[in-house]
Amino acid sequence: DRNTRFCIKKTNDKQSRYCFKEVSYSDEEKKRFGYMSENAREVLLHGNSKLGTGGLDIDDGYLDIMLSVRPLNTLSISAQGAREQRFGSEEVWVPLQAVCLVNQFPDQRFLPCPPPRIEERFPMNRKVMCLQSTGYGQVGEVVGYETNKKKAVYLKVLFDAKTPQIPPFGHTIANSILDTYVSTRIAAKHLKISSQTLGKIAGSVYVRPGRFDIGLNLKVGREFKLIGYTRSKRVDEQKIAWTGSDSVKHVSGLDPEESNQQGDTEGGSMMWEYSSRAIELVAAYRIKFPQVFKVLEENQDSYDYERDELFPKEKDKKSQQFDKCIKWLEQIDTHRLSLVPVSSKSVSRDAIIAVQRASDDVRANIERASATSKETNKYVTVNISPSVVLSHEDTGTGQWMNSPTASTIPNLGDRVANMTNVVAPFGSRGTVVAIHPSTGYVEVLFDYPFVGGTTLHGACAPGRGLLLAYAQVLNLSKRAPVKPRQVFQTEEKVSSQKDVVSSGKDKKKLLVPKPKPG
Repeated sequence: DRNTRFCIKKTNDKQSRYCFKEVSYSDEEKKRFGYMSENAREVLLHGNSKLGTGGLDIDDGYLDIMLSVRPLNTLSISAQGAREQRFGSEEVWVPLQAVCLVNQFPDQRFLPCPPPRIEERFPMNRKVMCLQSTGYGQVGEVVGYETNKKKAVYLKVLFDAKTPQIPPFGHTIANSILDTYVSTRIAAKHLKISSQTLGKIAGSVYVRPGRFDIGLNLKVGREFKLIGYTRSKRVDEQKIAWTGSDSVKHVSGLDPEESNQQGDTEGGSMMWEYSSRAIELVAAYRIKFPQVFKVLEENQDSYDYERDELFPKEKDKKSQQFDKCIKWLEQIDTHRLSLVPVSSKSVSRDAIIAVQRASDDVRANIERASATSKETNKYVTVNISPSVVLSHEDTGTGQWMNSPTASTIPNLGDRVANMTNVVAPFGSRGTVVAIHPSTGYVEVLFDYPFVGGTTLHGACAPGRGLLLAYAQVLNLSKRAPVKPRQVFQTEEKVSSQKDVVSSGKDKKKLLVPKPKPG
């Protein structure tokens, strides 16, 4: 019966540990379930306005059964090295047709596993990163093992005592070299056009037939902007990725009920501001094609225009003017730049150049001082607990962990070190030059170039920049050191995976979600 609800209850039967128990279902809940199931079918087919959702058609039509589940948020590595699953705290309603009840080909990377032996987890000559207060962010090499009287195991790690420490100059540069922005009214007055025309030409202007866009695309709708050219005075009320607890629910599109709870977060008027670079670009556009601005001023209520309206010259020259306009738009610098959410922040392009120059100067001074120094390279061996060490190993094995600073909010100019990103070298350091709170990603200008690095869309030297998840880097400016704990050698391997699903208080929560009453 589609109007009956069940919850999982624990039993005393050894063969059947759990059973289904019927729960009362009110008329209001029946009506709500019917609406939710209809909406779930639309979400599965057409998506939930998020990438990667949609495309699943339910042949039998109505969804009779919905399951309340808690998605797997992440895996964590315990101090002993055991891999444990961490599920979200919020429940998600999922149609039964979209659930695989028996996974015949499980991904080993996402399965729990018992703690390995120290020699397997940290083999000799393995690169490791220190996460404790002393030596925070330093990269060393495992050269041995040691056991104390209590049989706690420690790693012998070789560190370079003369590792250069580059000062956090990024904050000073980010706060001193800024792009200046003015309101739409002031920008339009400077350009001697109306605010409506400026908003159109900075966004999208469609031309029929063919629906060609001859706008500058410095902004799109109320959600995206072009860094260095436009910005929103009121940032959209978006959830910040690195402070949210259950990001899986919001990005997976699993919950068909989620769309019902989304209100108009863009309520009210949005005030756009334009930089001097954007004003100069609009002025160049107006000088190049004045007839386009003339038509936009005369027809301010429309966003679609006929080609004959915008280029009303002779027939043989009309197509030439239109083609020249399209070609000119493809040749300007903004055509190759990517739009970002309005919540994103970035230092100016001049500031990125200044950060790169300062990094090169500091690095050159350190190398010059090292070359003239009579002291040989001084290395030190430190006994350190495995609980405060990150191993640089193959990410394909699934032995990964989030950064201790993943929950902190980054600032422009922060110094960071790469932890788990596979493109940038392990432990390489750089400066945060752009922040994307809606996705949890940051753009980093690294101190040294590397294979796979980018130019950040032409903002820095080749191989120096990279867009990566904030959870993959260790923030050196906002330190969050890990407290060391004793780790003991594993003598016997756990034979059953049920024993390593979780440990302590989390074991019951991970095995069976706590049912809600009603």
